[in-house]
Amino acid sequence: MTDAFEVNLQALSLLALVVGVFLIYNTVMFSVVQRRMVIGIMRSLGTTRRQIFALVIGEAFLLGLIGTLFGSGFGHPDGAGNRQCHQPEHQRSVLPR
Repeated sequence: MTDAFEVNLQALSLLALVVGVFLIYNTVMFSVVQRRMVIGIMRSLGTTRRQIFALVIGEAFLLGLIGTLFGSGFGHPDGAGNRQCHQPEHQRSVLPR
């Protein structure tokens, strides 16, 4: 039973990761479409495609890093609390009410 529960948690974690990657991709593409005119102006002023690509990838990396830090910061305590709630009665460290 515990193994099945762990497999389900891993599957849901993978699903959350895929959703997060999709959301970052969607946000970055929307940002690029919105800034199309600015990118054109930058290109006309001499910015190379590589520099613009680095700018977009850097923004995506920063967005992913911030999301990871917030997700880890809020998810770890929540997961520890859930683990405490789902332990069998004889393994709990708190007294039942």
